[in-house]
Amino acid sequence: GSRLINRNSQRFYLSAIENMNVSQNLQQHSPQISPVVSPSKRKFNLFQKEGEKLKQGERLLRCPKCTFPSHDLGSTFATCTRIGCKYEFCIFCFGVYSLNHICPPLYTPKLCKKRTSTIGSKGSKRNLRRL
Repeated sequence: GSRLINRNSQRFYLSAIENMNVSQNLQQHSPQISPVVSPSKRKFNLFQKEGEKLKQGERLLRCPKCTFPSHDLGSTFATCTRIGCKYEFCIFCFGVYSLNHICPPLYTPKLCKKRTSTIGSKGSKRNLRRL
């Protein structure tokens, strides 16, 4: 009976050693897989990395074409940092920048602020009764 117990404990011990070796070999030979990151966190991290590179007087803007970070070097235009984009745009109107660039006049009507009723006010109670 005692011989059977020793045999089982040896098998357990040997299988544990084999598992450890297999996992160590896999770690050495398999490429490092980075965790899946959501697109919003990826862009946040890109903005953070580009923000660390900024010098005094520079700022980051969102590229109007691809929404990646863009460098504003303190002039009237900014350049996208994404290699595939490199869009140069005016920092005021976000239009394509050129040497003779003139921003178009802005004809935006005044946006009236829509009043929202606060919780418990007459307006919110009236809206609830309407439902």
